[in-house]
Amino acid sequence: MSLTNIKRWPAWLKISAVLVLTYLAFFPGPRLWTACVGVARCLAAGELAAGGRGLAHLALQLCDLFIWLVSVGLVVEGWLLTRKKAYALLLAYLLLCTVTAPLGYVAGRLAPRQRGQRLPAPPAFLNRPQPVAGSTHASVTHTINLPLGPLLLLAAIWFFCQADGVQRRSAEAPARDV
Repeated sequence: MSLTNIKRWPAWLKISAVLVLTYLAFFPGPRLWTACVGVARCLAAGELAAGGRGLAHLALQLCDLFIWLVSVGLVVEGWLLTRKKAYALLLAYLLLCTVTAPLGYVAGRLAPRQRGQRLPAPPAFLNRPQPVAGSTHASVTHTINLPLGPLLLLAAIWFFCQADGVQRRSAEAPARDV
């Protein structure tokens, strides 16, 4: 089965594709846009150190998203070629975030309103006083999260596909003219 012919996709694959596109549009998409705007503002203001850190953070976010998309693509290709249940379970695991992230967001916004409470205050680090201009003693903490877990999962999926010969079969398939 070719992934280019959408009309021939099974229903579960169409639903999965819609979930992935919706997830990308509402969760990583706005975060990436906000990071891009922040980097642009830092660089425009001449704050090269902050802009460099922002670029590194943006690159890691893009790397994490790319790893996830490649993992989903490999699992779908593996399932389509071998029809093994292990690929279906891996796909369910990978697509779990497309369901839990929106549900967590909705539940977090509805819970205080159902109890008649106000929405929670923003995190304390947003209300931190900014260092005074000209001050040389500003304490700055930065956390960099490397996507090691998703990278290991991608490596496992890659080796799993290699063991099943998914890459060889797709490479040996003759190209069809449409």
